[in-house]
Amino acid sequence: MDRRGQTHKIKVGDITIHLTVNRDESGKPKELFAKASEGFQGWVDVLMLTASLALRYGCPMQTILNHWRHHRFEPAAFGCSSIPDAIAKKIQEETQ
Repeated sequence: MDRRGQTHKIKVGDITIHLTVNRDESGKPKELFAKASEGFQGWVDVLMLTASLALRYGCPMQTILNHWRHHRFEPAAFGCSSIPDAIAKKIQEETQ
């Protein structure tokens, strides 16, 4: 199975996240990976693993993104209300 990925840099306040979206041959997202600033890596790993498992079992990416958007908690900055909101916003920008 051939995977193609693209990595994006996301800033949420002082937190930097490097998000990689791997897609299958048809262009559908199938795996998410991220590296985050110190103190947030474990939290982001769990979020990416859960989303990747959901994608493998057929959950549409849009369903995942809808659940991540607009949750409000710190850190929040630059038009995003949380880290999941920032990640969802970046993935939605990429797919439009």
